[in-house]
Amino acid sequence: MKIRKGPYITKIWASPRDTEIWATRPGSSWPCSTLRQKRVFVELDSKGDLVDLVINSGRGSQEVDDHELNAFIEDALKAHEQTGAETIEISKNYRKNNRCFAEYEGRPHV
Repeated sequence: MKIRKGPYITKIWASPRDTEIWATRPGSSWPCSTLRQKRVFVELDSKGDLVDLVINSGRGSQEVDDHELNAFIEDALKAHEQTGAETIEISKNYRKNNRCFAEYEGRPHV
């Protein structure tokens, strides 16, 4: 997953692998996920409002569950804040209670 955060815009790119791992985490999974195994691009303004959403490069249905999308964005931004990294590797080695799902350069982050 890649996150680029600027003063006015935040952009999140997630691969199908990223969304698969995120949606199937034990204890924090989305059994009927609309994001699972999909390429996702999200753009947010400085207030956190959704500016753009593209699923699978615009091919096929662009509809996703809004609660799931909000949870995904929140988790991605938390992981970015905790690591400070632009590129975040999502790993199944996550912390319980949905605290963090990021692992950067092989080191888990809290």
